[in-house]
Amino acid sequence: MILRKKMKRFTYLFVPLFVFALILGFFFVFPKINQIQASKSPITGIDVQNKRVYRKNQMIKVSDFTVNYIHENGKKSPVDEKDISISRKYPQKTGKTTKIQVTCKAGKKSFSKTIEVLNQRNEIVRFHCGYPDLKSVDAVLYSNGELSFEGEGDVRQFTEYPWKEYETEDVEITAITFEDSVTPKNMDGWFSDMDTLTYVDEIPPSVESIVSLFENDINLVKAPDLTQCKSLLNATAAYRGCSSLTAISNFPESIRVADYMCTDAENLKEVPDLSGAVNLTQAVGMFSGCHSLTLASLPPSLVNGEEMFTDCINLKEMPETPETMQNMAKMYQGDMLLSKVSNIPVSCTDYSSCFSGCSSIQGTLKIDSNTETWGGFLDAAAAATDLDLSGASTQLTAIGQEYMYNMRLTINGQNPQSVQETTQSEIAIETKKETKKEKKKETTKKSKSSKQKK
Repeated sequence: MILRKKMKRFTYLFVPLFVFALILGFFFVFPKINQIQASKSPITGIDVQNKRVYRKNQMIKVSDFTVNYIHENGKKSPVDEKDISISRKYPQKTGKTTKIQVTCKAGKKSFSKTIEVLNQRNEIVRFHCGYPDLKSVDAVLYSNGELSFEGEGDVRQFTEYPWKEYETEDVEITAITFEDSVTPKNMDGWFSDMDTLTYVDEIPPSVESIVSLFENDINLVKAPDLTQCKSLLNATAAYRGCSSLTAISNFPESIRVADYMCTDAENLKEVPDLSGAVNLTQAVGMFSGCHSLTLASLPPSLVNGEEMFTDCINLKEMPETPETMQNMAKMYQGDMLLSKVSNIPVSCTDYSSCFSGCSSIQGTLKIDSNTETWGGFLDAAAAATDLDLSGASTQLTAIGQEYMYNMRLTINGQNPQSVQETTQSEIAIETKKETKKEKKKETTKKSKSSKQKK
């Protein structure tokens, strides 16, 4: 009896110990054995899992991912966090998901896999804006700040765009996207004065006009790609006042007018290559006030470049001016670092104040234009540098007379005073020749008249 009681008591103690051993084996021993077996087999890839949902601006961490090596024998083994790297730390500003590339190093080899993690993106409000049917297109504001244009077809015009009038303390519009089936033609002023906007996806290729589209959007850093907008004609003031903008895309061939397009975009560093914008003829004030601009470009058929680079105080080089140019008034006015100059073509009818305030210009400026509209051309220019004017212009002497006492100016390598004296001498000689010709003609007439009387 006593023995039975002892055995029973031992059984009560053994069962919990047995269960504990099983649990220990299940969670620690067996996996370890599995890892040892797996490690003996070559790695063929990785398995990546992440079921988290990320809020806007929430950091994505390596620890959020469950990553395992996949072995040739079909078994898996966990990857140490220190051997894992991810392609981005924050969710995308738009869309339902964010693509993340996970890379693992295993000795000298590395293995990568791209997965999509979920973005927290709940609908806040929906604006009907289709044309002609209002409900054919909706502008949907989501909780992540994305304003998405969804549906099919064109979008109607408004005197007051509903998405700009909507105000909420919780959600601000920070990003713009379009579904491929949304095809607006006129987008004038759609997103102007939206100082919370930071990102814009591709603009619909159907668009023809983007006048003042992003005007005064002070937090927009990068402009959307316009090259696919093959029907775009007018980009007047599209980015005017976008003080945080650092770059814009190249233009499609179709664009014709870009007046004040980037005026006062003071952080814009480079003008895109405009050689392909063969139909762009009008660019009044296009980059005026772009204080950070260091590189300029001109379209091949430009006609009106008035004030195009006014007050671009960090621009150092003037691009070659196309032969189509007619208006260069104030084109480089106030560009204090501009040093290398090029040409003023014969087609130009107005280059008044073109280089006024350009205190650093030097070298040779070729002028072929014969226009008399050049007042203020070199006011306060070339303060201590040497500037030589050359070319076929009949105004070179007059320009020399105007500025020869205020700057170190030469005309075709000669002092303006010498050019003036030479010109006056040439005029005197020509006058004498003309006088002799007139006297000879008069003598001939008198001789003929005398013979006729006889």
